[in-house]
This record gives sequence, structure tokens and C-alpha cells, in this order.
Amino acid sequence: MNEKETPAAHRASSARGLCSNCRHARQIESERKSVFILCELSLTDPRFPKYPRLPVLSCSGYRGKTGELAGPIIVVDYDPQWPKTFETLRSRLAEGLGSLAVAIEHVGSTAVPGLAAKPIIDIDVLLKSASDFPLVVERLASLGYAHQGDLGIRGREAFAAPPGSPAHHLYVCPTECQQYRRHLAFRDYLRSHPEEAAAYGDLKRSLAACFREDRPGYTIAKSEFIESLLERAFATTPPPI
Repeated sequence: MNEKETPAAHRASSARGLCSNCRHARQIESERKSVFILCELSLTDPRFPKYPRLPVLSCSGYRGKTGELAGPIIVVDYDPQWPKTFETLRSRLAEGLGSLAVAIEHVGSTAVPGLAAKPIIDIDVLLKSASDFPLVVERLASLGYAHQGDLGIRGREAFAAPPGSPAHHLYVCPTECQQYRRHLAFRDYLRSHPEEAAAYGDLKRSLAACFREDRPGYTIAKSEFIESLLERAFATTPPPI
């Protein structure tokens, strides 16, 4: 960003192009002015123009997602074993975390009966107290989970699954976590609206074919549909907690 450019002007210009869709980009404050730092993903992804004069940050989000970004996107038919897999994982987490966890929820598409999904279980752990997080990290490490940071999404912390365990993503959320509220609202809305769940499944299959090797593109392409469903979900049911 030009050092004389105002923050407002910068926001407008970034919305037009530079990393506007890159969740790994970081904006920081300095004594001079706000400066935009590009992460490695934005410099290597062909969808983004190159700005070689800007500094580069090898951000934790990029490092954590590198392996996942390399694999193709595969959406499969709903598997009735997914809830059973979640229950197995939940039981182990509940035993390890004890009273530190207020709730352990199955979220994401695999939590919606009949919905096509990537065969990866998404799990949200809601903490009793945010101050317990360091202890939670220790308890999860004893179960084989590796803390990955927020992976570019503030308000929740991600953990890599133990080697050899069923494919799953684990997210730890404080009580005020907006992502947790969104996940539950989206899941519950789709569970009670099977026609819209089917439409979402059809969309994901179509996008998976178009963006098979492009996970960021796949995520961006379905975001408008997700946000529209969330608006309806929050309009019909008060957000949880």
C-alpha cells in the first residue's frame, strides 16, 4: 500500500483485488501507517496479482493449510456412519477434557442427515472458561492433538487430529465465539430444512467438480449461499448461547 494512502482508501482498493478473498492476508498497524502484508499463499496462488514490493509473511494459516490445499476436493454421499464416528471421537474428547468442556458438538455437513459432504468430521468444543485454554491445549496434546492456531479465523482455535484417527477437524471455542454460534445455527437450519440441504449438497457437488484442486476457490464460491442460509437461520431461531 502507498504510505500516503488512507486506511479507508486502502480498504476500498483491497476489496477490488489484492487478496480481497485471501483469508490468510494480514493487515497490521505501524508507526507510519497501516501496511498490508502478503502471505505466501497470495504470492503463489495464480488468482492473485503479484506485488513484489510488499513484505511477505509466512502466516500460520498458510502453514497449517498447506497439506490440505494440496489434495483434491471430494464430496461424497451422506454416510450413516458419520454420527457414529463423531460419537467415538466425542467420547474420547469428553473423557480427556472433563469439566473444561461445556459442549462437544458435531457440526458441518457430516452432521446433517442425508447431506453430501467431504468425508471429514467437524467438531466444535465449547469451553467452560477461556482462561482454561492453556490447560485444554495440554489435555488435547495428551490425546495426540496438535494446536494449529486460529488458521486465519479469529475466535476459535484449530487442532490437527492425531495420526491414525478418523479424518476430522477439531475447533476449540470460548463461550462468546461467533463461529460456534454460526456452526450450530447452520447445522440446525439444514437439519430442519431438507430441501435446502439438498440444494446445498447439489451446489457442493457442482463446485467440487469446478474447483477440484482449488480449495480457497471452492470455499469462496459457496460462501454466498451459506450466508443466505445463515440469515434465514438467525431470522427464524435465536442464536445459541
